[in-house]
Amino acid sequence: MNINIDDLKIKPMALKESLAASLLSLKYVKTDKEWKLPGVLGFPSAILLFCFIDSVGSLLLNNSNPSIGDNFEILRDKDYFNIPLSQTEKRKFYESFRYHILHLSELPADSALIFNPDEERIIYKDIDWNNRWCLNLAALHEACDNLFNTHEQEIRNKSH
Repeated sequence: MNINIDDLKIKPMALKESLAASLLSLKYVKTDKEWKLPGVLGFPSAILLFCFIDSVGSLLLNNSNPSIGDNFEILRDKDYFNIPLSQTEKRKFYESFRYHILHLSELPADSALIFNPDEERIIYKDIDWNNRWCLNLAALHEACDNLFNTHEQEIRNKSH
């Protein structure tokens, strides 16, 4: 098979790979015996989804030289994710979850990563979790997957 490397659009392929790898992380079931805490592979999934959002935000919002956090405005943009995040929720998402997970490999004490396919909210305070901020990876992955599927042609057209 002959592939013209110039015809390949690496960014759409990389974004799709990030979503596929995130889904694999979310399908992995950790056992108490092996991990001491059951659940999914939340940190790897979150890292991939944060990178997806940053990359697609830069591309679709035409942020060639963004300030810190500008690409994450795509979460609130009505033409893309259209997630009704308050400024506080956006700041928590970016500064606490993203920063701590990507750069420190930890979560702030008032935060939790959860996987709840029955919950539509992506980020919220939960009384059942001692009033912690919760980042629902199931809802975040679904939102990223929906964005890619809905805007794949635009992503391809804007990619180099």
